[in-house]
Formats: sequence, C-alpha cells, structure tokens
Amino acid sequence: MQETANERNEAMEINVFKLLGEYLRYWWLIALVAAVFAGATLLYTVRYITPMYRSDVTIYVNSYRQGQQVESVSGAGLSTAEDLVSTYMEIAKSKLVLSAVSEELDGKYSATQLRGMISTSQVSSTSVFHVYVSHRDPVTAATVANAFGAVLPDEIGSIVEGSSSFVIDYAEAPTAPYTPNKTRNTILGALAGAAVVVVILTLRFLFDTRIWDADDLMQISNREFGKELPILAQIPDFDAEQQRTSGGYGYGYKKRKEKA
Repeated sequence: MQETANERNEAMEINVFKLLGEYLRYWWLIALVAAVFAGATLLYTVRYITPMYRSDVTIYVNSYRQGQQVESVSGAGLSTAEDLVSTYMEIAKSKLVLSAVSEELDGKYSATQLRGMISTSQVSSTSVFHVYVSHRDPVTAATVANAFGAVLPDEIGSIVEGSSSFVIDYAEAPTAPYTPNKTRNTILGALAGAAVVVVILTLRFLFDTRIWDADDLMQISNREFGKELPILAQIPDFDAEQQRTSGGYGYGYKKRKEKA
C-alpha cells in the first residue's frame, strides 16, 4: 500500500513537471497574448472609459452644541462623537440635505443626481469624516463638495440636538482623475491574457490521451493493472540517434548518401 501511494505521488510529480515544461515551451505564446490583452485593455481604458475626478470636504463632529462652554474634552465625549459620525454620514445622504445642497447650487443638480455623486467615509477611530464627490469635471467635483460643506453643519445641527459639526478642510479641484487606473487595468489585462493561455495549455495537457514516452506507458499500466508492466522493447528515434553518431544509419541517412 505504501509503495502504491509513493508511486502515485511520483507519477503526480512527473505530471506536474511535464505541465511546467509545457508552460516553458510556450512561454512566447503566453507573453504574446498577455501583451495583446494588456494593449487592448489600455486602449479600451483610454478611449471608452470616462475619467472621473473626486474631491472631498472634511468635517469634524462634536458631541456638544456650537457655542456651548466646555472646560475640557473627556474620553466619553470623544467616544460619543465617534458614535455620531455614522449617523452624520447617513444624514449627509438624506433627501433633506441633498435638497438643501441642490438649492445651494441654484438647482443645477437634483437631489437624485447628487446622491449618485457622493460617498462618505470615516477616518478610522476619529470624530472626522469625509464627504466625497465624484464627477467627470474636476472643478464641478470641488464645487459640489464645498456646497455640502456649506450646508451640512447647519442641517446636522437642526436634526441632531446637543451636537454640532465643523468643516476642517474645504475641497479643491483635483489635478488627476480618481478613476480609471490605467496602470492597474493594463496589468489586469496582461494577467487575464496569460491566464487564458495557461488554462488552454492545462486543459490540452490533461485531456491528451496519447502516449509520448515510457513514463506515460508506466502510468497507464499502474492505473489499469495496479503495477508496472515490463517493457519488452523500445523503438529508437533514428533521426536523433543519427545526429549522435558519426556513421549514421536509417532511411534518411541512406537517401542523403545517395544524393551525395
């Protein structure tokens, strides 16, 4: 039983090495298809994906009302402010706030359009969160983000009693698009192309039932009969043997000799 398990492991190792050899044999095809996929992905990204710019306004959350006298900031107060951040982020996406921002922008964008532009994110373990605005025009992204900064603190104060918020940083027009990432898309395209060739080579190897050498014959005998059958004889490769000998023999050598 132990010998059978060892033989199976050895056969598996042989198959793996043969498969790796197949990859190395067609390395040029893998590289070629990867390059084609990378170029096609880059071309599609540049020509057909609209660049999007993202700008953000940063808001700080307090657990007390604006103007309220506070002698010191306690840990409980900070913890309460952190808990309020998630509530404030949901308020920022509410129809009430979006309608107020729409009015701030003179109705240029509806509440529905603004909802599709914004996203929010809390700075880890702090009372600070960002309101992000994405748009294909960088100036518009900054303008809309600053409109949220102008409206949001007052709207939050009117909804959540006993708390307040302040704008820390106002938005600026970004100089580079947020998406798409050309480098990432190109690398992913190259990996996809290489993966396609590797999968095809693997399937061709696994479904190839032809016998190429003695090792294949031994694997078949082990699988079918549970043991290695003796090989009585092997037919040599005359062309390969002829190259290793000076005299030469075989049909090919005879024809070349007659031509000479």
